[in-house]
Amino acid sequence: MKVIDFTRGVETGYDLASVRADGVQAWPFLREFYYFCYHRRSAGGPPGKAINWRAEARRLLNLGYGARNWAGRYYSVFLSSTGSRRQLDGKSVNAYFEWILREIGKSQSLLVEFPKGRIHVPQRLIGGENIVSSDPFVLVAALPWPRRRHKMENTEILDEINRRYDLDVDYRSAVSRFFRLAAAYSRAFAFWRPTVLFVTCYYNLLNQAAIYAAHGRGITVVELQHGRISEEHSGYRVFCPLDRAAFPDWLLCYGDYLLPMFGAGNHFISQDRVRAIGSGYMERIAHSGRAPEAVLSAMAEYKKTVVVTSQWSTEDELIRFLREAAAMDDSILYVFIPRPGERGPVAASLPPNISIFEGLDFYHAAKFCDFHSTVCSTCALEAPALGTPNILIDIRGWAKQYYGDVLVDQDVTRMVGTPGELIRTVLSWQALPRECVIESHAGFYKPDHVRNVRDALADILPVIRRSS
Repeated sequence: MKVIDFTRGVETGYDLASVRADGVQAWPFLREFYYFCYHRRSAGGPPGKAINWRAEARRLLNLGYGARNWAGRYYSVFLSSTGSRRQLDGKSVNAYFEWILREIGKSQSLLVEFPKGRIHVPQRLIGGENIVSSDPFVLVAALPWPRRRHKMENTEILDEINRRYDLDVDYRSAVSRFFRLAAAYSRAFAFWRPTVLFVTCYYNLLNQAAIYAAHGRGITVVELQHGRISEEHSGYRVFCPLDRAAFPDWLLCYGDYLLPMFGAGNHFISQDRVRAIGSGYMERIAHSGRAPEAVLSAMAEYKKTVVVTSQWSTEDELIRFLREAAAMDDSILYVFIPRPGERGPVAASLPPNISIFEGLDFYHAAKFCDFHSTVCSTCALEAPALGTPNILIDIRGWAKQYYGDVLVDQDVTRMVGTPGELIRTVLSWQALPRECVIESHAGFYKPDHVRNVRDALADILPVIRRSS
């Protein structure tokens, strides 16, 4: 059973609105624990890891990051992570928030950043925003504080879901961490006094606790799309009426194609609270300059080049698929983008025409390759915005499941099921010019990001406070 079917089944089959903790509906912030746990089980992924207390304690070293900025007053607060950073004009900027930060004014804004791998970007390298580490909040959630007892109602529903689907969600621990985090964020917001909170990926405990705290203080919450959103994504399909205290008030998405999914029957957000703004970063990359000479030189030896993006749930199968294709025809170069942290082990076992270029990320590779290929990565939405057509590999039927009814333009996206089909498609497809691919994909990435941001903020916010 697909994750979305699991979510639909439990949200229509159980009275989840009645599950409460200290009088607060708990399912809005517990649901992500359940659907991710179910996804791991159904996809055969690794089990959830126990917290490594020694490793988490290292976050204490981050408490001083941007310390002076804790004392400010801000019109807007942004929650993000170092994984959202990209190099632009010689600086490390947040690819999602940069143009909103510019519009509101960086001096009036605070970025609270989660350090992936527990490492922050040195402040001298960032793009001029006020920034602090999110690790004080992470430690509130992660360290083994004495667990406060919360009065919970109707937990037998959660126990039944765990039993029926063979899940191991520790909902009492999640509830305890949620309320600790919400209290910490509430104190921070009381000091910073923001009017608006911006987040990416609302559906994690850190961000949902912040959203809940923000609403408790009358702060407007805006989410920016950070990846694939579709009818198959449980985070954005809510099948029963729930309290909205842990959900965003507005959603800023890449393109208008998403608007129909927020109609009747979806209780996540109302359609009139969704705005398409495109992506400033994607627009910049789409019109950037040449690839590195070493990459261009390597590409010149092949008839066609394909950038391939991976994901943990299908990487082993995808590599086997590519190996077979590479052995069948060595005139095609596959530029492989592995999962973070897997570059070394994967690179050591690949044939010559499957290459990993050090320092070359997906965005810059896609700009200069003939095609992009993946199973169901979010990059399938991004590549055509850079002018690069997709060839999706239908491993486990996931490409059709995720994108079969979304990416339907044959001039932009095609699907294959075997290595032979992949080779034939790569060698025979006479793709449109890049600007035509971008134009055909405009429903997914609305053009003119700066204007779109200004229009959206005019709808959402009162007059923006700017420094003189």
